[in-house]
Amino acid sequence: MCVTCESSDDIVFLNAAIEAMKNAHREELEKTHRSQLSGVNSDIDQLRLQYEEELQSIHRELEDKKYATDKYKNIYTELSIVKAKTDCDISKLKEKLLLATEALGEKSVDGSVTSGYGTMYTVYTMYTMYTMYTMYTMYTMYTMYTLHTLRTLYTLPS
Repeated sequence: MCVTCESSDDIVFLNAAIEAMKNAHREELEKTHRSQLSGVNSDIDQLRLQYEEELQSIHRELEDKKYATDKYKNIYTELSIVKAKTDCDISKLKEKLLLATEALGEKSVDGSVTSGYGTMYTVYTMYTMYTMYTMYTMYTMYTMYTLHTLRTLYTLPS
């Protein structure tokens, strides 16, 4: 079908209709573009929020691991000090036991026999040595358990 324009009014009317259609189409495109832009901005905001939450979670985890590492170092240092002190105490007790053994008239390290001071001193020394050793063993076991627990909880290096 062919449209023929018989007057200039028809041409003006057609041009106005075409212009109105262009404007309506342009408005529809702008509306679609604004809607898409709004959706993209919403997606960006959601991604930013998710990123910030993950970042906070990682920071908390790092702080927890730093706390556990510091606690592990403190316990290890404390254990080392106690072990050194206990080793020193055990050496002193061994010396006392050796003196007590020699005092009882038993053979000393060099093989000579000496006179004795009495059995009570030897019993007391042996009991003290046993008590110190037991306390050291219990403390060591407790500390090792604590270190193992910290390693397990926070996956620290051995």
